[in-house]
Amino acid sequence: MPKDSVVQMILLLAIAGLVVFFALVRFRTWRDLRQAALDAQMARDSDELDLDRRLGPKQKIEIESTSGEPVGVAYRQSGHGPDVICLHGIGASMMIYRRVVPWLSNDHTVTCIDFPGFGSSDKPKFLSYALDEQARHLEKIVSALKLDRPMVLASSMGGAIALKAAMDEDSLFTGILAMAPAVDPKRVPMVLLPLAKYGEKFHRINSLTTVGAAVGQVIARRELITPGLISLYQEPFRDNGASSSAFMKAFHLLADPRMPALFRDLTTPLLIVRGLRDRLVKQAGCEDLRRLVPHSTLVTHPTAGHHIMEDEPEFIARELRRFEVAIQANSDEATSKNSSSEALS
Repeated sequence: MPKDSVVQMILLLAIAGLVVFFALVRFRTWRDLRQAALDAQMARDSDELDLDRRLGPKQKIEIESTSGEPVGVAYRQSGHGPDVICLHGIGASMMIYRRVVPWLSNDHTVTCIDFPGFGSSDKPKFLSYALDEQARHLEKIVSALKLDRPMVLASSMGGAIALKAAMDEDSLFTGILAMAPAVDPKRVPMVLLPLAKYGEKFHRINSLTTVGAAVGQVIARRELITPGLISLYQEPFRDNGASSSAFMKAFHLLADPRMPALFRDLTTPLLIVRGLRDRLVKQAGCEDLRRLVPHSTLVTHPTAGHHIMEDEPEFIARELRRFEVAIQANSDEATSKNSSSEALS
């Protein structure tokens, strides 16, 4: 072999060796960075998804359902101070409040519940999961837990239930902060309602992929959506179909034709909060509710989605405290006027 050819071959082999060497270095660097990112995400998940630490230990009480049968209701409680009760929406559970409760529990006793049919609560077939039924259940839960006129943080379906419970018993709550309340029946596809009787069969499609797609509809901050969070959302649906059955039945609640006019005479103070990136509840619907209900207020957040308590927990905690101050100021003003009237008489 000519000498020049040998030299060229040696150079090529050397260059190839360098290329392989640097490729291996780059691969190891990428692998290490990826592992570090995964470790960091797991650390964040272990903190953010630790419900016992963030919401308190899971407990259960038993209430009498509207049909007279006992129903177990799961709840978590933490903190000290005036009562706040947190209510989730359709397909969710109390875990959606894991990011906001730490902002409130220093000066409030925060109670998060799973409505009958959802989360870790019982899901009996004999319940209809209709608006009046769930509102009555909520009244019984407040009584059973001995909550003293709690402030309400309510999401979506939970907002509709809280408003109905407040209409039935006007002294039940101090005030309601309703996040994207689902009170517009026109938003519910009517095709879903006849399918409620087949709800148990739908549990087969509640895969991680399906649930992940649903989570993407309610949370605007994409960095919050991790495999661990999707798994937590899916957890209640890993049963024999009872969760899917209750979920499908609950669409009748959202489609209740009495809403929103049903809440026209509400006397409980109401603050409506909506994220402008909400894909499920429209701004117009929230504005209609504000105009309908006397002395209600509407606040919007420019970047939050449907689950604003997950996207922007500090914002929700701040709005709740402002709302409490406003309610107290109005109460003091009314008391002062009554005292002045009594003095004049």
